[in-house]
Amino acid sequence: MNPFILSAYHSPKYFCDRKNELKQLMSAVENNRNVVLSSLRRMGKTGLIKHLEFNLKDNHNIVFVYFDIMTTSSMNDFIKLLVDSVFKIQKNEKDSLYKSFVNLFGLFKPSFSVNPISGETKFNIELSEKKETETSLSAIMDYISNHKKKFVIAIDEFQQIANYPEKNAEEILRSKIQFMNNAVFIFSGSSRDILKSMFSDKGRPFYQSSEFLYLKSINHIEYSEFIADQFSNSRTKISSEEINNILEITNAHTFYVQNLCNRLYAENFKVITQAEINETFGKIISENSYYFENIKHLLTDLQWKLLKAIAMEGKATGINSNYFISKYKLGSVSSVNTALQSLMKKELIYKENDCYLIYDLLFSKWLTTI
Repeated sequence: MNPFILSAYHSPKYFCDRKNELKQLMSAVENNRNVVLSSLRRMGKTGLIKHLEFNLKDNHNIVFVYFDIMTTSSMNDFIKLLVDSVFKIQKNEKDSLYKSFVNLFGLFKPSFSVNPISGETKFNIELSEKKETETSLSAIMDYISNHKKKFVIAIDEFQQIANYPEKNAEEILRSKIQFMNNAVFIFSGSSRDILKSMFSDKGRPFYQSSEFLYLKSINHIEYSEFIADQFSNSRTKISSEEINNILEITNAHTFYVQNLCNRLYAENFKVITQAEINETFGKIISENSYYFENIKHLLTDLQWKLLKAIAMEGKATGINSNYFISKYKLGSVSSVNTALQSLMKKELIYKENDCYLIYDLLFSKWLTTI
């Protein structure tokens, strides 16, 4: 098995570091504190959540619930996904579970279906009355509150609720969560500014209701040792210098490190040199070029020029300065500001410590070559 996992969490054996972050999450669970977990995209938030779930699996007094609301577009979608996630069950539990719904939830229409290929039982629910959003949410929250076990509920891409048509979505959800004594919530997301506003602005319902945990890059020493061990187990030689090179060209960003190492591992090199690293990384960038080229058609000429300028800088500062504008022939300050805000809104770039960077590292590297 390739030890550099790119998708679902597998086991601690293939999970690198995050000891301090796990310790903070475990403490939050034990002491009933809600947590806002944020990071750049693909930095490993979901993997950390699943790692937490693994470390709690032997605690039979805890029910761990994870669901991703990125694809939801309303509170009704949210509630349906929450209920569906809470009641994922084994086949032998479906009868008692159905009775629970009949007794507790007149607002829901439960049903079960069986996958004819895998034999997996899937629990499905529909809201009986779409207008009864608050009542429906109260029903599922009351069920959780009255449960004998403690719930840990991880909601991924939580910032999505800010896009719901219901203007009081945050208020509705907060009004239910604040009275739950046997549930800890992990609000995870990649839109740091939105999450920060939701939990730090005095006028927002979730103001100061949770502690913050921001995932940064994995410690270089820890990551270096992890990479060295994985290659050593396959009898592939790689020097500490080459491992440092991998971390440097990927900015130690979890997904890109894993992706590059996954590809290097798959090549079955006896010895990994800088040449193999550069060639493999170049192939990964090239494979994505068609997608990158299509982005250009979605942008104005100035937005595209500004993207290239940011890529060339790596970390761009002073974008509004005459020097920067003149260096990259960008035009007027007002036009640059408009283009900058548009790129931020499209989530192609982000701001960190007064520097502007491109979200997708591969895209940024590709822009410097054209």
